[in-house]
Amino acid sequence: MRAPASTSPRTRVLTDAELKAIWDACCRAEQTIASSGPPPLPTHFPQIVKLLILTGQRRGEIAALQADHCEIKSTAEAAITLPPTLTKNKRAHCFPIGPMARGLLFPIIDQASDAMLFPARGKPERPFNGWSKGKNSLDELSGVSGWTLHDLRRTFRTNLSKLGIAPHIAERLVNHVSARSEMELVYDQHTYLPEMKDAIERWERQLANLPVPLEQRLLRSEDQTSSAPAELVGLGSAVD
Repeated sequence: MRAPASTSPRTRVLTDAELKAIWDACCRAEQTIASSGPPPLPTHFPQIVKLLILTGQRRGEIAALQADHCEIKSTAEAAITLPPTLTKNKRAHCFPIGPMARGLLFPIIDQASDAMLFPARGKPERPFNGWSKGKNSLDELSGVSGWTLHDLRRTFRTNLSKLGIAPHIAERLVNHVSARSEMELVYDQHTYLPEMKDAIERWERQLANLPVPLEQRLLRSEDQTSSAPAELVGLGSAVD
């Protein structure tokens, strides 16, 4: 009897250009939906993908977000607390969010009529579940392929290391309890929220400063309506 074939863990990390292309595709989809045009991506999918990029959380955790999980009244204390019923390790996970994530969530929470911020189509009590359709459409819209939504989590974690974020802070942000020793879990009860807040804000600043690819600069320069040079328009401009 053959032993089951072992599968190597994925190591895909998206490049800055790929992240930018995916983000911009989500923005274009949101604009089309807002103008009542035919949606190029399923409802809620663009916002979910953006939050995956911004927070590094698992897709099921973000899809099942509810308004009472989010504290967004003030920028300084903006955070999300995932209950144990949502997390993989069955532990509550509180993590800060930056201005970009807060700005994304604010109108969604303000307009939400159901407990779920991203409900499934026709099933308001259940979270979004149109993953395959959304991902296939996003690949086509962004021009990026060969990646999974979970790769965004690895990309987030890898970039925190590139930014010089201490490993124990980066691991807390992605809720990797296994990276902490049993002694730490018992004796270190500091939340590290200020340190995590600093890390998240540094990540958002990097995202906001991602350069626009040349072909996008040329396209934008034709339709530029502001006085800002096209080459200075980065990912952050798409958030507004």
